[in-house]
Amino acid sequence: MRFIIIISKTNEVDNSKIDIRGNLILESCWHSYIDVNLDGSILHRENDKYAKYIEAYIYAILTFNGEKVNNDKNTIAEVDTMIVNSTEITLEDEFCVREEIDLKDAKLKGQPLIKVQGLGSIKNEIIEADIQQDNSVIKKLEHNLCVKGKLEMGYVQLDRYTVKADSITNIGTTYVNDGEIISENFVNQGYLNMNNGSLETDNIINKYIINAESGQLICNGNMIIDSGYEDKNNVYSCSLNMDNEQGYVLVKGDLHIGTKTGTGTLSAGTLEVKGDFICDKPESFCATGTHKTILSGNNNEGKLRQKITVNNYRNSQLFNVLVITKALEKGYESDIDINRLCSVIVRDYDDKENPSDVENLAATEITMDTISLKFDEAADNMEVCGYYLYRDGELIADINNTTYKDIDLMPGTDYTYEVCAYDYCDNKSTNRTLLTVTTEGDNEPPTIPYRFSIYKRTGSSVSMSWYASTDNLGVDRYEIYRNGKENR
Repeated sequence: MRFIIIISKTNEVDNSKIDIRGNLILESCWHSYIDVNLDGSILHRENDKYAKYIEAYIYAILTFNGEKVNNDKNTIAEVDTMIVNSTEITLEDEFCVREEIDLKDAKLKGQPLIKVQGLGSIKNEIIEADIQQDNSVIKKLEHNLCVKGKLEMGYVQLDRYTVKADSITNIGTTYVNDGEIISENFVNQGYLNMNNGSLETDNIINKYIINAESGQLICNGNMIIDSGYEDKNNVYSCSLNMDNEQGYVLVKGDLHIGTKTGTGTLSAGTLEVKGDFICDKPESFCATGTHKTILSGNNNEGKLRQKITVNNYRNSQLFNVLVITKALEKGYESDIDINRLCSVIVRDYDDKENPSDVENLAATEITMDTISLKFDEAADNMEVCGYYLYRDGELIADINNTTYKDIDLMPGTDYTYEVCAYDYCDNKSTNRTLLTVTTEGDNEPPTIPYRFSIYKRTGSSVSMSWYASTDNLGVDRYEIYRNGKENR
């Protein structure tokens, strides 16, 4: 037979063990220093207006054995160890686990906030909860961990396992030795030491210190280094430090270095950026030694060029070795001469394949002084950047579409056009496509000059004037005849 235990006046239980075969209903705060086996749930008395102030503190092992456990909110404040043998348990409020939590195969409902001493306190590989870890204790993880919720890391030493969460905030000191961290969003407000490990995230905001060491940091979206950490007494600037040749940071989106960034150490390793590079405080990004920056963007989010923006520029050098993967004038955009921003530029064009030849070059409209051209799009293994258009062997246009109108031509004249495609590495079509076009002849004479008159005579000269003629293309010159002969 099941029964209910109501604890109202006895606030502390100090025996070796207590077994509760039903629900535990709290009427006042309950402190237990011995193990508790519970077949039911921990509940408040119905309609108790003081329920939110009444909680259970179990400084021992709490074991749930009931098939489905549905706790009230605010029932569990703190427990040393929680073991769940149930198939389902509902935990909706925050509580603290001092030693271990083991949900076994139970389905966790309610998305609680669980405060733990260390990630090693969690014995499950998958947990559907928000996790907040203590900032002063290292409890090593002994298995892979997937947090389906928010994870706040305090003091972590990750040697060889993988930690995955929807979003992660690091507020303490984290050592990623040989392990791996995966998250959709990552915010660093403490020390992140990559050592020999890896971090992969969609977006990252660094508000304090990231030491790349010999590890890898892969950001699939944007990375922001800004908003230095503040407490009551101090403001700490943030930075990215790279001083190991094996260190590698890849930002597939934009890298934005803000005004609250401190001067980091960039003396070794590789930083690769595929999106735009934006620096609001140039003196905080000063690469030296063997550090290498690769700008390898290729039409990121529809952008034709990778943009380099340096605000508040004072003639300082940002990059040490700058590696570009596209032609400088075609693949990049900057208000400042990029050559002034680095010690050395290395051109490392991975793409060696030429675009296809342009086909079907044709004249669509011909007049006496204009020729309109069109052609088919060329193809490329990466992407066609534009087209070079030549007239009679001379480059007359650099265009990024497949039509062009040539103007200010001479009537009745032959013109030979050539066109070739090029890509962002300035690979060009193998052959130029040729087309010869003749402008229409001009058969319309100018109007006759009128009011021709002599306005001055001397013994050896005559001065004449007349009203100007008009012409469909413009009058080129006037021919004057004297006694039937042209006077030159």
